[in-house]
Amino acid sequence: MEPEAYHHPDIICQRATALAELAATVDNTKNRQAREHLLDFMERICRTLQPPRPAELKVINGTPDE
Repeated sequence: MEPEAYHHPDIICQRATALAELAATVDNTKNRQAREHLLDFMERICRTLQPPRPAELKVINGTPDE
């Protein structure tokens, strides 16, 4: 992979998602807060890098996004 590719939004989002999936496997109380911070961080990264376009918005949990 070219060095520039590491900075591509899709790659960053994929890596953040992989970290969040790893964090989700942590079950003990000591690491629960760290896991929650990592999941939140991953969500913010992906949302910032790939904001949804109106045509791509879907119904989530039975409620349409606005």
